[in-house]
Amino acid sequence: PLPKFYALQNEAFKKPNGIFIPFNTQIQNELLTLKLMNNYCWKEPDDQSFASLLVSECMWVVFWVELSNKKSHDEYQTFIDNHAKEQQSLGRFPRRIFNKLLPLKQYLIVEEIISDDSKLAVWLAALFLLVCLLNCMSLMIAKFDAKSGEIGLRRAVGASQQDIVKQFAIELSVIGFVGGLLGLLLAKLGLIAAANTYHYLHSGLMQMNSQLTLGTVLLAVISSLVFGLYPIIKASYMQPSSQLKSL
Repeated sequence: PLPKFYALQNEAFKKPNGIFIPFNTQIQNELLTLKLMNNYCWKEPDDQSFASLLVSECMWVVFWVELSNKKSHDEYQTFIDNHAKEQQSLGRFPRRIFNKLLPLKQYLIVEEIISDDSKLAVWLAALFLLVCLLNCMSLMIAKFDAKSGEIGLRRAVGASQQDIVKQFAIELSVIGFVGGLLGLLLAKLGLIAAANTYHYLHSGLMQMNSQLTLGTVLLAVISSLVFGLYPIIKASYMQPSSQLKSL
């Protein structure tokens, strides 16, 4: 998975691990992957040995659980709360207990695996998309608003309003489709450049999935139709005589 939610911040977006070792096998053979460990200690181990770590007051094992509903969530929260209180009554955890049961997305934010820079980049991308849509709107309205004379001529020779709307809808769909493909091509070139620049990151971060590709083309076509058909439909209701004067 990307980001690797089980890893530290500096490892979360790098290439996936080539091998995973079962937990019991790691314990029996004293194998530790320090790069993937968060190590918080209430009391430092007596020495640097593995045996001391096992009996220390250090938190180095993280449990991941799947809770399908709120009832399961509340029951598990109660379970870890009771366990912590029991251990504290036995003399462990002298400080105040901070029990946390976090959803995955919130955990990524708390551990700063997803940084504020990433969220800022998403907002900037959304604003850039909005600017592009506004430019598309102005271009489509200006382009097809100038076709009132052509619409009047076609209506004068017998074309119906439906024929006119159908003709320009096809033209707008082609424009939007070609524009969407060109946008995807530019985006792909940008991803290739980013992959070469940030070569230490996993290549899966620099890929476009099928949903993004399809959504881009659909958004381009829909934007062209919405902004382009408005002046066409408006012009189709006008008297052909007034439109022919502009020719």
